[in-house]
Amino acid sequence: MTTQPKIIKTADGSPSIYLEDLNETYHSRHGALQESRHVFIKMGLESLTSERFPLKILEVGLGTGLNAWLSAGFAEEQKKKIHYTGVEAFPLSEELSNQVLEVCENLTEAPDCKLLKAIIDADWEKPTAINNFFTLEKRTGKIQEVTLHDAEFDLVYYDAFGPQAQSEMWETAVLEPVVKSMSKGGTLVSYCVQGQFRRNLKSLGMNVKKVPGPPGKREMTRAIKR
Repeated sequence: MTTQPKIIKTADGSPSIYLEDLNETYHSRHGALQESRHVFIKMGLESLTSERFPLKILEVGLGTGLNAWLSAGFAEEQKKKIHYTGVEAFPLSEELSNQVLEVCENLTEAPDCKLLKAIIDADWEKPTAINNFFTLEKRTGKIQEVTLHDAEFDLVYYDAFGPQAQSEMWETAVLEPVVKSMSKGGTLVSYCVQGQFRRNLKSLGMNVKKVPGPPGKREMTRAIKR
């Protein structure tokens, strides 16, 4: 990253980050909050049966903390325990994180902003209890460099930059350790529906389906580990 990332407001009033070098945003301009809620909560977290809880989630691309925030809100509301590991190669600066929090404080249909502040303030590289039901472990580094244990996670939020910006993140070499870290019957969800990405997941033993996407995107990917 050679230029300073900047905060933008998306169509539903929620914040995202814009990277001029890549001409990429962290979330959909059609609405960051509604995209995260649809892709990762509705199609991911809410699709799991009660037998899966307590749950272990891996997020590839912690970003602004929006997905973790929604997941913490779900855990608190449903009184279901979640251990959440978020991996981020380029953590936001304190200044940008505070700007994200400032925008989120003005959102209505969203979890308590105290949860987001706790997520932003949590130390890196160690588990932190965000509330009575949600424990967060923020890990810094590229997913290729992070140690993942086999059959550890029940749910993966694959939220890397798109193939046009970070093609290596969607290749088999990077996906394989992520899939190995998933338990049998575990679910992976991503906004991406690129054909090669789906073929790579299939080659790693995943049952891959296209499912309805968030506003502004017709389809997304949900894959189950065989």
